[in-house]
Amino acid sequence: VNEGAFEDNGCLEIDLPVAAYASISFPLKRSAKVASIRFAYKGELADGADVKIGIQSYKMENGFKSVDFKPFFDDSKITTNWEVHRQTIELNEEATHWQVSIAIKGPAKVWIDGLEVLSE
Repeated sequence: VNEGAFEDNGCLEIDLPVAAYASISFPLKRSAKVASIRFAYKGELADGADVKIGIQSYKMENGFKSVDFKPFFDDSKITTNWEVHRQTIELNEEATHWQVSIAIKGPAKVWIDGLEVLSE
């Protein structure tokens, strides 16, 4: 959506009006061991809603097997005002694949803008 975006080019709006679950992932280069991330976020969370934004890692072994999920912050940091999150993260050494994941159990509305991920 363009209206209310943090940056001029629009933003991702995820709207779950009921207690449903959605996960949106952005893959990282699989050979990376360290990544830095920057994004803006805001949200409207109803009582009982749960939002997790973090790095999820996998290893390929008879299909994908989750290794771990490291949240960037807890959902108490999500307010109706835009905030910018910056972080450098060490990726799990066992993993062969990583992704930035947004997991929502609604009702909630979350906006993400200006996502930049740099991996080494």
